[in-house]
This record gives sequence, structure tokens and C-alpha cells, in this order.
Amino acid sequence: MEYFELMFKTAKELEESIVAILEDVDSIGIAIEDNFFDESILWDYIDKSFSERNYILIKAYFDRNVDIDRIIDKIRTKIKEIFGEAKVEIEYRIIREEDWTNKWKKYAKPIYLDRIVVLPSWEEIGNVEDRILIRIDPGMAFGTGNHPTTIMCIEMLQKYLKEGMDVLDVGTGSGILSIVAKKLGGDKVKGVDIDEKAIEVAKKNAEGNHVEVEFQKNDLIDGINEKYDIVVANLIAEIILKLNANVKRVLKTDGIYIVSGIVQEKLDMILNSLRESGFKLLEVKEKEDWYTVVAQNED
Repeated sequence: MEYFELMFKTAKELEESIVAILEDVDSIGIAIEDNFFDESILWDYIDKSFSERNYILIKAYFDRNVDIDRIIDKIRTKIKEIFGEAKVEIEYRIIREEDWTNKWKKYAKPIYLDRIVVLPSWEEIGNVEDRILIRIDPGMAFGTGNHPTTIMCIEMLQKYLKEGMDVLDVGTGSGILSIVAKKLGGDKVKGVDIDEKAIEVAKKNAEGNHVEVEFQKNDLIDGINEKYDIVVANLIAEIILKLNANVKRVLKTDGIYIVSGIVQEKLDMILNSLRESGFKLLEVKEKEDWYTVVAQNED
């Protein structure tokens, strides 16, 4: 199968907003690469400032049958509305699904955490001693374990998840957080994502790790009536705001709410939203300019 790969080279601080724009135009997959330059991409123009600051490459994937020029025009309009004349270079090319997968194999690396080792499915490893080994193949979904937000969410699950707890993973992507939750002793674990492709990938990853997790195509928590001990959501600030308004409906009393994917400029907005929604703030964690917040439902 073939896809359009749309590439954005920009300053790191613009990452969250550009990801939100891409989700709004129905991208079927998004990948983020820090401090990366791909010599195979023939950029029309590279601003000198890119070599003097911390930049990122954002890649978005679209079905081959879409009108990619119309999508690019829409994205450029939204970027100009938000950022004015900010430097955002855009290029695209046609790739095969196997080409995309091979790129992940080049850049995804093992992640060693306190109790867990996250390993790309194609890597081999020796003795992990007492650590839990989790193998992940991201397919066309976000989540190899390398991104700081994913790492922080795993660390918070290690800290707050007790054996037998029920866990809801909102925006599951590759399913990595759901699989971690199950491996840590979670009882009923459910992962939801609006992207059908992500659900397919997550199911394959759960099967590869020999765990039973329920994955469901869903828009956030719409239609979910069960209550959970932990809700984890590695998203972006604007979507977290929407989730904050009614997430208590699926959280047990004293339940733990873990949110990540927050840049510094949006942190106070998220903290204020959580307070207004009646949550008790437990901690804020930072890694590479990304923030994770842990709150508790006292209702």
C-alpha cells in the first residue's frame, strides 16, 4: 500500500500546535523526530536559523487517494493564522508502507526504565534480569516508547498502578501504555483511539506481548460507561482540555488521572482546568521540555 508522507521542518516549540493541525485534517499517522535531518528530502529552502536552534521534523501520513495539494493549502492557511510568518518548511513524497516501517527500524532504540524495558520488535536483547520486557512495532501508529511523553507516562504507571487495577488508555496509538499497564498487573485494561489503523497496530502489539487488552475505535471517552482506577491520556493540550471536562465520569473515587503531551506554554492552562474540574494535583513531571501531570479524583 502507498501513502503520502508530508514532512514539516520547524522549531520545536511549534510542535504541539502543528500536531493539532494535522489531526484536524485527518492524518492517519504522525511521527516526530528531534534534531533530525534526512538528506534524501530535497527541501526547497532551509532557513539559516534551523541550523542554530533546536528543530524537529514532523511527518504526517495520508492515504494515497487524497487530494494532497488541497490538504497542504489548508495546513498552510492554518499555520499562517496561528503563527504568522513562522518558518515551517513543507515537502511531501509518496512512500510504501514497508518504507515507513524500515525508517522506524533505523531510529527506534531500546528504552530501559526502572522495571521495564521497551524494545522495538525487530531488536534482540540479552538478559533483562528482573525487568519486564515489552516489544513494540509502531506500524502506522504513534508510540515506540522513545518520545519523552511516553517515557513519563510509563514512569507514572510504574509509580501509581497497583496489581488488580482497571486502566483506560485514551489515544492508545501503538498500544504501548495499555500493554505496560497489563504487564504491571492491571486487571481490566482498555485502549481507545479515533484512528482505525492505530487500533489494528495496538491489537497486533498486544498479541505479540501475550497480553489481553481490549482495544476499541472511539472518540475519547464517548459512550464509555465503565469506571477505572487509572485513566492515562498521552495527547495534546487542546484535546486534554476537552477530556478534562468529563473524564471523572469514567474515574473511580480516588482514581488517578495521568495526562501528557503538554508543552510549557500550555501547562498552566491544563493545571487550571484540572483544578476547575475538581481534581487534586499530585505531581508535575518534566522531560525535555514536555510535561506530564498526575491528578486524583476525590469525588
